[in-house]
This record gives sequence, C-alpha cells and structure tokens, in this order.
Amino acid sequence: MAFSTLRSAHQSWWLLYLRSALFAGIGVQLFFSGNQHPFVLISLSAQMIVAGWLAIRYRQINQKRATNWFLTAGLLDILAGLTLLFFLYQPNQGIELTLSAWGILVGLIQSVEAIYVFIGLQTSGKNRDNSSTLIHLLNVLIYGGIAFILLLQPLGEDSMQFAGWFFITLSIALLFLTLRLQVDEEADLARKDALLKEE
Repeated sequence: MAFSTLRSAHQSWWLLYLRSALFAGIGVQLFFSGNQHPFVLISLSAQMIVAGWLAIRYRQINQKRATNWFLTAGLLDILAGLTLLFFLYQPNQGIELTLSAWGILVGLIQSVEAIYVFIGLQTSGKNRDNSSTLIHLLNVLIYGGIAFILLLQPLGEDSMQFAGWFFITLSIALLFLTLRLQVDEEADLARKDALLKEE
C-alpha cells in the first residue's frame, strides 16, 4: 500500500512541473509579443486555463496530501483565462486588468498558505528548514510585482514586457517549490514505509 502511494505521488509531480513551464511560456510571450493581437490573448488564455486545470488535477490525485491552495489557485487561473477571452478586441486592456487582478488574488491566497506552512512546521516538531515558507513569500512578492507593473504601468510601454520577467521568475520559484515539496513528501513516505516494515 505504501509503495503504491509513493508511486502515485511520484507520477503526479509532472503536473506541477508542467504548470511551472506554462507560466514561463506566458512570460516569454509577454516579453516578446510587442503590440498585442487577439491571437496573443487567446494563447495566454489557453495557457492560463491549462495551468489551472493542472493545479486542480494535482489536488484531485493527491487529496490526502495537497492543500486546498492548489484547488483555489487552479480555479483562479481558469477564471483569469476565461476572462481574457472577453477582451479579444481590447487585448492590452484585457491583459493588464485580468492578470493584475489575478496577481492580487493569488498573492493574497499565497500569503495565507505561507503562514499556514510556517505554523505547520513550527507545531509539527519536525526538523525541517523553512525553505518552503521562504519560497511561498517570494511568490507573494512576485504576484504583487505582476499586479503593480500591469496596473500602474511604471515603465510605460515597456511595462508589459517587464511583466514577462515576473512570470518567468514565478515559474522558476514554482519549480523550486515543487522540488522542495517533492523532497519533503517522499521523505515522509519513505519514513512511513520504514515504520511499516519494522512492524
């Protein structure tokens, strides 16, 4: 049973890795897109929807271990992707308003998740580092940066391209977070496996 659980967990991590890659793709697209066209908006919408589905699917497969953050973040990704489609003839405005609102909402949820993870580590009595909490906090700053850049446009016409860097940075942070979660989870499963063998 423990081996089956470990194998199932190992096989589902690709969902989060692919989600990270999609955010990198969004960043690259924002950086190189220049003048926005409906095709760009449709592409961004599709990537957001798929990213949301990946987070929800991971939550479904790992219900006993994954927090509701994956479900909430996935729903917000999908909602943002669908909202983008309402701005087909105003792509610049659609990207700015939709992705900035998405950044604010996901950033707030991520901050709650960071507090939850920190408290959980402090009360669990386990000897773990706080790298997961730090990555969560970094993600909060990145989401806030996306909202700030797209809403206030501090760099003028270059703000959209600069927001692309934030998405690329986000993808890297999510990649490291996924690696950290995978290491922690597989260590827990291996420890439980060892206890079962001793029994």
